[in-house]
Amino acid sequence: MAWFGRAQILTSIAKVWIIDQIPEKADAIFLLGGGEQFRPDKAAQLYHAGVAPLILIPYQRLRTTDLLGLTPESPDLTRRTLIARGVPETAVLVIGKPVTSTWDEARVATLWVQEHQARNIIVPTDMFHTRRAHWIFNRQLQPIGAQAHTTSALTGDYVPENWWQNEHGLLHSQNEVFKHLVYLWKY
Repeated sequence: MAWFGRAQILTSIAKVWIIDQIPEKADAIFLLGGGEQFRPDKAAQLYHAGVAPLILIPYQRLRTTDLLGLTPESPDLTRRTLIARGVPETAVLVIGKPVTSTWDEARVATLWVQEHQARNIIVPTDMFHTRRAHWIFNRQLQPIGAQAHTTSALTGDYVPENWWQNEHGLLHSQNEVFKHLVYLWKY
């Protein structure tokens, strides 16, 4: 029975894991590093829908290829993508010090929220990362009276209804379950 119902079971597991919240209004959209091929698109959609007036990009630690001038720095690539998607330059801010993890990004967001007396941010990320991002951001924001809403930015490779049929979907789901457990233990 489980074999014949596997698609429904695996789809249900994904839908339980994924956190997808879009508030009516937020103070800012906080765009995590990585996922430059799909996260900026979701942020631009949210901006154009009037969810928030700003998109914040944390400054990412430079990679070797960035230092050699071979690749654009991640925040610059993300900023250019957002502008190409119709987001005004004035609505895109690169903030904070260089970050290397979701924990670091949440710290940068928390400092911005405190400095600007914000209460509500939205964090678009890939579907399996939503649970860990939601947990770590709210762990840091709730003590200061703020909150993060996470929403799923589809990768184009897979969706909740077929993630197990795609190599990237399998890898991302396994990695995120493991990383979430490490974050629960570490933080």
